[in-house]
Amino acid sequence: MSSLGQLSGSIAQNLGRVDDLTKWLIAVRADMLGKVAALKLSAEQVVEAKKKVAEFLDALAPVLEGKADGDNQQKLILKRLVDGGRQPTDYGSDFAGISSAMKSNIKLTAEQLNKVSEVVGYLQGEVAGEVRRLRSR
Repeated sequence: MSSLGQLSGSIAQNLGRVDDLTKWLIAVRADMLGKVAALKLSAEQVVEAKKKVAEFLDALAPVLEGKADGDNQQKLILKRLVDGGRQPTDYGSDFAGISSAMKSNIKLTAEQLNKVSEVVGYLQGEVAGEVRRLRSR
């Protein structure tokens, strides 16, 4: 496969994951704010969104805590946290707690959800960069 084809495939995969995470986070934030009905989300959709975000955090937390190697996206998040002067181990610990709260259907605070949104934002930025690189070819 050509480098252009590889980049295109990578973008498609990363874009799909970022798109899903963004939608799930919107559903979780709507639940936190009591706006589920306004977005016409069902209770089942919110439960599924929480489950999926918790799965994302469960996979990410050990990478941030130095207990696992992680995939490329997880390594990107780790790098961005370190580059930003943040403590990845603190994020890993927080994410374990956030995941547990989601699984127990405990409402999150805005601060907790903002932390999750922050790391998803790193992935969004990376996908945007990949798209720019593809367009420049």
